Amino acid sequence: MTETLRETQSHFSLQKRDIIVRERIGEKRIDVANEYRTSAGPLEFDVVIEFGDLYKDMAGSTIPVGKRWTTFQNGDARIMFHHSNEDIAGPVKKGSEQITDIVQTSSYQNPLAVGAYGKLVNELTEVLGREVKEEIKGATPIVALRAGLPMTEALAYNKKDMVLLEAKRLNGLNDPNKLALGIRFVGNKEEIMKKLEKANGKFVNADPALATGSTQLGILLWLFSNKIVVKNFTALSIGAAQQGLEILNATAQELRDQGHQFSFNTVSAGLHPTLTAGEHPYYIQTAKGKYAVGDGGDFLDLLLPPEFRKRWPERITQAHIDALKEKCIEGNWESIKEGDDVTLANMVEIQQILNANNKKDVLVGNIFKKEE
Repeated sequence: MTETLRETQSHFSLQKRDIIVRERIGEKRIDVANEYRTSAGPLEFDVVIEFGDLYKDMAGSTIPVGKRWTTFQNGDARIMFHHSNEDIAGPVKKGSEQITDIVQTSSYQNPLAVGAYGKLVNELTEVLGREVKEEIKGATPIVALRAGLPMTEALAYNKKDMVLLEAKRLNGLNDPNKLALGIRFVGNKEEIMKKLEKANGKFVNADPALATGSTQLGILLWLFSNKIVVKNFTALSIGAAQQGLEILNATAQELRDQGHQFSFNTVSAGLHPTLTAGEHPYYIQTAKGKYAVGDGGDFLDLLLPPEFRKRWPERITQAHIDALKEKCIEGNWESIKEGDDVTLANMVEIQQILNANNKKDVLVGNIFKKEE
């Protein structure tokens, strides 16, 4: 017998718009295939937060030079590369620039780039963590997979204490500027809700890129829709768009004015003035027209536990070894064994062998692809 879709709806009035939080009741997920599209993956979710055209003015926008933040504290937002202590600001600026350089010159299919990207994310996350050490002490981490997991682990949280979610930004089927957030629970919904209810009202979310801030706002509204007590919500990012931080500042204040008594803090390593437009709007963009932080999920995929990976397989197969021998007959592949776990270390080893044999154009990620 087919189960009839049932859902609850909560409405929030923000920026003169009706923001809707839809959550399934029962086992059948909410199917939004007739309303939204995404780059990849299913379009069935446990929770859908519909923002409508809340972000439409941000698509393709650039903050004018005279209006760009140049201070450390901007409302609820702190920008680490504007920190007054140059011993903090200097390394943050350098690390942010290095991440942008990796994204613009390399690929997540190159494990050497993956390793460098992951190392910089860890280093910058540790800086962010020191800044908010007291604020997030005892907080419950709400992790948006994939990219949020390595950052949250860098904050020294135990996986058993995390609330794991798959969060996907959705664009309107007919209007890409219409935005929604789809959430799928990772694990048992009842256990997730118990973990949230038992929390002390303090929550932290970490994600490499904060573009619109829709993930952070969506999670916050989802908590409120479930009557979860929120005393403090801290959002950490490696790179953020000023437009997204401004919206978060404004909507957090509106929620407080409406009676939600909580503090909301965003802390970002770097700040960017431009967002993309077109078919793929709302990504942080550099002056050269490229992505500033890239797809953190893809760049950090190899560092995830195998069950959370989208790009890299769990184990080395004979087919992988045969492909390596075909691509590079000169390579010494004796250390690459069928059945071994796919790890950053052995993928780096393989890329180094290819590079040493003048096969730099062969990227390991093109050979080691997770089967759909």
